Amino acid sequence: MGAEARCRSSQRTCAENLEKVGRGITPATLKVAVAFSDARDLFLIDNIRHDDNMKKVVVTIAQATDGTFWCHSEQDVYGGGLNGAGKTVKEAKDDLMQCLEDAKVDYVENGGQPYPVEFSYQYDLQSFFEYFSFLNVTEIAKRAGINPSLMRQYTRGIKHAGEKTYSRLAECMTNITKELSAASFR
Repeated sequence: MGAEARCRSSQRTCAENLEKVGRGITPATLKVAVAFSDARDLFLIDNIRHDDNMKKVVVTIAQATDGTFWCHSEQDVYGGGLNGAGKTVKEAKDDLMQCLEDAKVDYVENGGQPYPVEFSYQYDLQSFFEYFSFLNVTEIAKRAGINPSLMRQYTRGIKHAGEKTYSRLAECMTNITKELSAASFR
């Protein structure tokens, strides 16, 4: 199956699952997700070559009600949207990268010139804490001034956080990012 068919198929599947995923994607989620994406960039973007011609693409990642994770690009890449799915956030991101490679091959085969792409990721709470499982939910809740028990309910999808909670989390993650970027080992 070519990239165009695979990505369209994945997009259709993703569209069919928007209802499952939609509960986690709210304007507040997207606001805090940008702050979360900044923290991820500190740790994982080191080996990416930065280029002025690089296309910057935002990818939204959310957990569906069936427990799977879905991601999709907010911008078209190589002529279409990219989508990925998996049992974990890592699997969904790997699937998205395969979709990117397939799309790139089709794009070049049709006479296009490949270009560099840089992704930033926006997460719902469930996806964020699944992917960054080394972060302690309770401690982040305390730092953000959120009841730790309530925070665990948010991360399990039992309850849904409001905009004020997301604002507190975004500020907390920004502070953690600053602290980590200022830290070094001797």
